[in-house]
Amino acid sequence: MNSGGGQTRLPRLLVLGAVAAAILALVVHNQLVPFDVKFFGLLENDFDLSTYRAALHGLWDGKPLYEAPALKEAWFVYPPFATVLLAPFALASFEVAKWSLLILSVGLLALLAWRIMRLAGVRADWRLVTVSAALGVTVMDIEPVQATLWWGQINVALMAMVLLDLLRPSGSRWRGVGLGLAAGIKLTPLVFLPYLLLTRQWRAFAVAAGTFVATVVGTWPFLSNDSGWFWSHLGDTTHIAHIDHLANQSINGFLARFFAPDPRPEWLWIILGALALAAGLVVAFWAHRRGEQALALVVVGLTGCAVSPFSWAAHWVWFAPAIFWLVGKACTSQGGWARGWTYRAAGLFAMVFMWTLHKPGRNNTTMYFSGVYWNFLDLRPFWIGQLMSGWYPLVYLCFLIGAVGWLRLSTSELGVVGATPMTADDLGDYPPEFLDDEAVARA
Repeated sequence: MNSGGGQTRLPRLLVLGAVAAAILALVVHNQLVPFDVKFFGLLENDFDLSTYRAALHGLWDGKPLYEAPALKEAWFVYPPFATVLLAPFALASFEVAKWSLLILSVGLLALLAWRIMRLAGVRADWRLVTVSAALGVTVMDIEPVQATLWWGQINVALMAMVLLDLLRPSGSRWRGVGLGLAAGIKLTPLVFLPYLLLTRQWRAFAVAAGTFVATVVGTWPFLSNDSGWFWSHLGDTTHIAHIDHLANQSINGFLARFFAPDPRPEWLWIILGALALAAGLVVAFWAHRRGEQALALVVVGLTGCAVSPFSWAAHWVWFAPAIFWLVGKACTSQGGWARGWTYRAAGLFAMVFMWTLHKPGRNNTTMYFSGVYWNFLDLRPFWIGQLMSGWYPLVYLCFLIGAVGWLRLSTSELGVVGATPMTADDLGDYPPEFLDDEAVARA
């Protein structure tokens, strides 16, 4: 139902349903992959977190970051500035580090749900707090989030840095800093820079680019050898994995598997990647012009996963805010529209759900592989298996087509091209230091 001021107050029944869905998600997760099962349990792996910690401990012992594996055969592949963010996880004990990363990640997902629902027009009250927390727990059952938590990766934290930064009001003084810091930690957020240029968000672009450069320049004096090595080996994916690895869910990975055992044509990947990048940026630009800021940023994030040379399935955590956006639409629509948005949210959730393949392991154990693409592993010699091995690029394509369909029907228009609509309620989400006097005056 709608409250005064054009804000939607969530019904109590919906709040109870969201809490029930979160509880059900935990139960289902534990049924598909028991939390306490050795190695495959949610907190029984954390191999990437262990790699981060080993790389930091080696660095403090005087070892190079990039010239030898940090842990077993795992290499540290992030820019040198990433060591700043990861240092607290290396200083703490392993148990404290893994639980802290889990709680931080789920908390940030809930915060993203809150912010996106607020932009959709949902009233800020205890009901929204409850639903946001429930959504943060529920999306633990989508495979990219589940894999991120299981490996102990920082994908959710990086996504939150970008989204919470760029979803600030357009006049916010430090808008762009979060994006620049995220790009300094991992290069993939740089895909948002052309989006900012395309949408004429000059100030945010300058702040983000300047912040990114500052992370490089500021780190160089302290890690000069490591910085020189990293920036002179850009594009080298040999320390990540083979390009045709099934979990490489980028266009590049799909083509490598399709043409295996022969190498995939370089020109084909470049053309398809350029087309996907152009299509993603055009749709994001269109969404921005229509006032759909969250949708625009989600499309750019998903596009970055599609065109990256190597995108682990865990990198596709951008499906989580896509689901939040669809839920927000469902909560602020009426009648058939509300049902339609609900079906779309449920459909996307199902497409990226942690559909788990169970296989027998050694000594009467069970191996658990989460993600649709694993379920078609034995069919890879056939066209259906080849198609499913590129499942996330296909889901991205479906989402992009759906976004285009919605934007064609949308009648919302911005009064000022390149500006984000902002209301007094919107300002309430931010402390005063985040806003310019000019932004406050406009509101």
